[in-house]
Amino acid sequence: MVRTSLLLLALAAPIFAIVVRPIPTRAAETRIARGVIQWEVSPGSVVVYLDRERLGAASDLTSTRTAPGRHTIRLVNGEDETELEVEVAKGQVLKFVFDFSE
Repeated sequence: MVRTSLLLLALAAPIFAIVVRPIPTRAAETRIARGVIQWEVSPGSVVVYLDRERLGAASDLTSTRTAPGRHTIRLVNGEDETELEVEVAKGQVLKFVFDFSE
């Protein structure tokens, strides 16, 4: 009789599942912190590239968030261009200053 009662109780119990999804928090953001490059490039017409991606004219840029590690910066000023490598650490704000007129 006990077995039948347990079986009936098991069949009568509601069946459901709980799905738990993590909610992003400041602590999670800190673990995957990125770096920031602050731009001070002149003249403002210089076109800035970061890792082959065109970011735009220097006059339109203030800062760019990027993954930690080594990055290639290419600056194009008409016929002139230069390419430099920078290293950005996790959570670092790197100030990038370049003046084509000097």
